[in-house]
Amino acid sequence: SHSKMADENHPLLQSYVDTVLQGCLEWGGEPMAESFIQTTGGWSTYFLNDTPSSRRPWLYRKDYSTIDRLLQKYASKTYFGDRKHPEEFSSAFHRRMKGTWSIPRRNMNFTGREKELQLLWARFTAGTCGETSNRLS
Repeated sequence: SHSKMADENHPLLQSYVDTVLQGCLEWGGEPMAESFIQTTGGWSTYFLNDTPSSRRPWLYRKDYSTIDRLLQKYASKTYFGDRKHPEEFSSAFHRRMKGTWSIPRRNMNFTGREKELQLLWARFTAGTCGETSNRLS
């Protein structure tokens, strides 16, 4: 395994947490989401709220109120109180950050979408207009 702990240059991203917990909520409701939170390791104080309009979560974060409530419920594990908006994150860790303009790099542990991205690229470059299928596989 090549997994590494989150750090100032590779933070835990709210957008990733949202994606996983939205899947849990859709497939198993709050019990599954709670179980995921309780049984997952690697939560970090390097927790970046990278979502669009992060100060207005209702605009872009599906299930934000449920997800934030659960993250808060297990705050001693999730470090929810340490989650920072981009400008707060940059100012807190700017002396140690190596990214351009103190913007953290993407955490390399959050991968696995290469197949779907290649499929999308192939569809966009194939010149087939008007297809209505939205399936990725």
